[in-house]
Amino acid sequence: MERLEKLMQESPNTLLCHYTTLSGLIGIVDSKCIWASSMHYLNDSAELKHAFSLIQAWLELHLKHERGPCNDLYGALLEALPLFSEFQIFVCSFSALGDTLSQWRGYCPNGIGCSIGFSPDMIKRQSSKQGFRLLRCVYDVDEQKAICEEVLTRACKIANEEKREELRRSAVVDNFFPSFMQIAAAIKNASFAEEQEWRLIGGPFAIEHPQIRFRAGKYAVIPYFEFELAAKSEILQFEQVLVGPNPDPAMSKQSVEYLLKCRNVRCNRIDGYKGTYRGW
Repeated sequence: MERLEKLMQESPNTLLCHYTTLSGLIGIVDSKCIWASSMHYLNDSAELKHAFSLIQAWLELHLKHERGPCNDLYGALLEALPLFSEFQIFVCSFSALGDTLSQWRGYCPNGIGCSIGFSPDMIKRQSSKQGFRLLRCVYDVDEQKAICEEVLTRACKIANEEKREELRRSAVVDNFFPSFMQIAAAIKNASFAEEQEWRLIGGPFAIEHPQIRFRAGKYAVIPYFEFELAAKSEILQFEQVLVGPNPDPAMSKQSVEYLLKCRNVRCNRIDGYKGTYRGW
């Protein structure tokens, strides 16, 4: 279980930076929350399908070449793979890099927005309170395959400990899919490696969970989870804010300083973008 355990125990050694629009910044400041959206309704759903294709290929290979006590479990897992669509997994993205051109372009229209730097310890502390994990995204294909195999091996071991067949199949679904969905959310295409992404990953949650909300997307209603960065009675803490590229950087930086002061948000450092950008 070396690769899986390493992934589960790994912690970032730098700030976790979240790129957002100015409207997003205001929402975070006013609510003391950040949104973790359901992967099923985002472009990231393709990443879940990629992770499950790795699992499917592994199961089919072992069913073809193995004859042993785990074969029934492999078959049960293959039959249950379509169930993954029933689990809602919520994710929120951070980068280990607070000033990356691709991130400005991808998350801030015309680059106008900001990068908020959070303490990893604070994010991890809040994660444990709300049933989330903070995981480094895995881009290397060999590492992805190794992690998927280790998750499967663990699931089969748990299932084999059950004595009755109906409980074994139940253990496959109950123990494998919820945990693997969270791991799968950290598997990304290698072309995005430069983002150095870390993800807050949570779920599945009970449908009546009070922190689940909904917003209108382009084609669908998008579920999201209001991840609390601080309790209502606590002061919200940013480690740094980098105001993104815009035609008037001095005014933009001043406006962010005023917002944080008025809302009593602690921030150790506020900077304006100093590079060049041709987004407007």
